[in-house]
Amino acid sequence: MEAPTTQQQQQLPTEQQSYLDAQRAAVEAVEIGRGTLEATDRQGEQLKNASRLADQTQYALDQSSRMIRGMTWSGWVQNIFTLDVRAPSSSAIPGKPIPVEDVPPFAKTAAQAIQNYRANLTVLTACETMEQRNTCHIICQNMFDAAAVQVDQLQVDDNPTVVQQLSHELSKLHQHQKEVIQRQFKQQQQQQLKTTTATASSSILTKTPASQQQQRQDDHLDFLATNLGELHMIANSLNEQVSQHNQMMTTLEDQTDMVHEKTKTVTRKVERMTQKKSWVPPKKVFEKWISIKHIESGKYLSSELNGKLVLVGAFHPEKCVYGVWMRKSGTLFGLKNKFSNRFLGQTMLGSLSCSASNFGQREEWQADDGNWEASRLLIASAGWGNGGYLKIRLRDNAVQIVDKQKADTWCLAEVQSDLR
Repeated sequence: MEAPTTQQQQQLPTEQQSYLDAQRAAVEAVEIGRGTLEATDRQGEQLKNASRLADQTQYALDQSSRMIRGMTWSGWVQNIFTLDVRAPSSSAIPGKPIPVEDVPPFAKTAAQAIQNYRANLTVLTACETMEQRNTCHIICQNMFDAAAVQVDQLQVDDNPTVVQQLSHELSKLHQHQKEVIQRQFKQQQQQQLKTTTATASSSILTKTPASQQQQRQDDHLDFLATNLGELHMIANSLNEQVSQHNQMMTTLEDQTDMVHEKTKTVTRKVERMTQKKSWVPPKKVFEKWISIKHIESGKYLSSELNGKLVLVGAFHPEKCVYGVWMRKSGTLFGLKNKFSNRFLGQTMLGSLSCSASNFGQREEWQADDGNWEASRLLIASAGWGNGGYLKIRLRDNAVQIVDKQKADTWCLAEVQSDLR
């Protein structure tokens, strides 16, 4: 139904003028809602494009990392026995499943759980009725939770490439599930809107009121009911889209963080490869003395004469003090304990110890950019050169190398000392 023109409105009585004002307000509200809905659709596409770009960047970084690793004999052998980097996919269900038979034994359970989750997503996409969609959505969510538990139990040091691929595949599948639910909900709303509009139009054509005034009242109420119905649909769609956008932004934030970490990993590998191939080793330069404080417990990282690392409550002016040594080119640094006069690093067996006499590649560390007062500590040689983060298990002081999400936060504070 179209509102009368301004010239016609001037000839109408006050009662009908109030009807037209209300109808005009309803039409304007619907137009604003439609415009807002279109804007959120465009924003959703922008977020999807950004997510695809992040996937492509991760793929390029993974390729670069694999190529750099293949420049060494050990890396070349590792590339032979590990999965190749998979290009991002734009299919209905993202990516190709990692065959369970190609996955190392420690990750087969997680890979099978992800494959089962993928199979149920195919069923969810084919659902036609709301009841089927709700049931399948609950099943898919339960299967995602089960797969997430299996992936979280994997240890990065076992095979960081496989763990990252499984985690990334699971994240993309879960994002696809959310998009399917949103798309099906939007289709249902559009169908309900068509039904509501058709019903309202039919009632206007068949109504036979007792008086002209009743006719105007019925037409006015039908007009408002139609517009209010559309506003209700628009509000539900906006609510769903805003929720979906929040989830997409969280996923995009995780992707951005992953891209940042992989960029740092590739940079480290290039830096270490350059140093290894250089005829003249880069000169190391002393920067400052620091203490390393475990923020969660408030204790200090201390080194014993045998190289063992422990957390102590009382600050020791030598055992808890480390010298920061930088190479003239690069961002990696070494930590030399003042008491033992040894560098903190990774042994040949993979454990952490403060027992190295030289600042080599197994003694290279990296902190978070620009904030040493609350930073994670990365040992560059862990995880086949991908790096791993320092964590102390408080119940038994066990030193662990974990991924970034499980890492401890440390305060690296400068201390005064006259001894190098």
